[in-house]
Amino acid sequence: MTQSTIEIVGRYDSRIGVKVLAIGAGSFLTSLVKALFESGLSDSHVTSMDTELIEWTTSQNTVSAWRARVQPFDWILYFGQQMKVEQIQAIQEASIAEKKSLLIAACIGQTGFVGPLVNSDSLGSWDSARRRLHRAAIRIDPMASRVSLAATAMLANVIVFDMYRTITTTSESESKNRFFLLDLRTLEGSYHSFLPHPLITNEVTIERVRNWEQRLGSDRVSSMDDNEFLSFTSRLTSPHSGIFHLWEEGDLSQLPLSQCRIQPVDPLSEGLAEMLPVITSAGLTHMEARNEAGLAGIEAYVTRLSRLSFSRFLTDQQSESIDIGAGATFEEAVCRGLQKCLTQLWRKQGAKRISPKVGIPLSHVEDPRSLYYLRALETLHGVPKIRLGEDVHGFPVVWIGMGESWYSCVGLNRTLALRTALQQALLSIQNQMEPALQRGDEMPTPDSEIAMASDLRIKDVDDTTNAELIQRAISVLKRNQKQLIVFDIKAEFFLNEHLGGLLGFMLGEEEVSG
Repeated sequence: MTQSTIEIVGRYDSRIGVKVLAIGAGSFLTSLVKALFESGLSDSHVTSMDTELIEWTTSQNTVSAWRARVQPFDWILYFGQQMKVEQIQAIQEASIAEKKSLLIAACIGQTGFVGPLVNSDSLGSWDSARRRLHRAAIRIDPMASRVSLAATAMLANVIVFDMYRTITTTSESESKNRFFLLDLRTLEGSYHSFLPHPLITNEVTIERVRNWEQRLGSDRVSSMDDNEFLSFTSRLTSPHSGIFHLWEEGDLSQLPLSQCRIQPVDPLSEGLAEMLPVITSAGLTHMEARNEAGLAGIEAYVTRLSRLSFSRFLTDQQSESIDIGAGATFEEAVCRGLQKCLTQLWRKQGAKRISPKVGIPLSHVEDPRSLYYLRALETLHGVPKIRLGEDVHGFPVVWIGMGESWYSCVGLNRTLALRTALQQALLSIQNQMEPALQRGDEMPTPDSEIAMASDLRIKDVDDTTNAELIQRAISVLKRNQKQLIVFDIKAEFFLNEHLGGLLGFMLGEEEVSG
């Protein structure tokens, strides 16, 4: 279909003159021009219709060619049946360079896509909007090939309305970082906000944090309580344009543990956003499960986003070993990151693991959370066994035996290792033997002689601060000639602004001074 441009000059409110370049073809261009005339554009008239020039410009698809074309105008409106990425990118770059306002409408499958407003001040460009748009939100029907006149008219009215509202109001913010989606079959549509995409804004930076221990205890108090973090995560979630596609309980069983699932998008997707795997997290309460899922989702998203940046100054093997920790405070992020590093080491041991030889009597468990897990396991399956495994670089490993299955986990201390191992055993039963969640591994029953420890106690550690946990962990690492290497990650402004820590972690050999 041959594209054309139509030049239209007119006024809004008898005061505001506007010169519009409309780009389109066939019924799309006709609908766009009709919507312009019906929008209240007074004293309007068509000054030029040019098919030959647009054909030449389209064939060139160069920014310089489009700059010359858009230069005389105030507004550029593009309306195409298909999303021609290279052409739209050239028009966008030309419009920004010439300080023109641009609005784009196009069709993707059986979904109409309008916006966002693009000008020289825009942080959220059309490229960002396209990368934020979830492929799962697009309706694809191979049997439907034509766009109805009603749908075409609706899209034209939306693009003109957005222009009119921007021209006649003092604020552009409503149109800048949002786009409109229209189901071309049902004619149902709505606006969706989006964040500028870091691959477009080049926001991702990584820097090693030297002497990071000095920040412990002196970091700012978390600016978010649990409710505020839930609100923050909610703003990141949208099935159309969010960093998270979903964040919900869904049909997950909620007893005896609360569960929540989250699905981040892949920030490295080419074009429309694809999905990363669903992550399921658990907690004693719904709020705890939702908070845990939110942090896990951020970590999965940033892990994917930062991988390219890490690969620029680390070997492939080192880059793959980086773990991401996020937290409302710096200390929380460090605890989560160190736990991930230890878990990764424990999993890599695989068949090299030594079966546990020391048992802990259930009567020696004093930690309230662990006791709750134990009572739930006894109710659902029977009395579990607790075993101590071989340490991982000085950090304790706890095994939980349930019939024929064993669950193991390494932790920053014995109590935290026990909690996580018990949680994995409990979730495996609660979810009817579904795969274990994230941390912990289901192992065959160790065939060994067990000596019961009479002097070991599993104490309550809820009064221990994260800073204290980390200081003790640093001492353990030093005794084992290891160090925790920490990287500060600037991934997206919205994430870094609200989180106390967004960090990368790697365990390395201790540096010898002197």
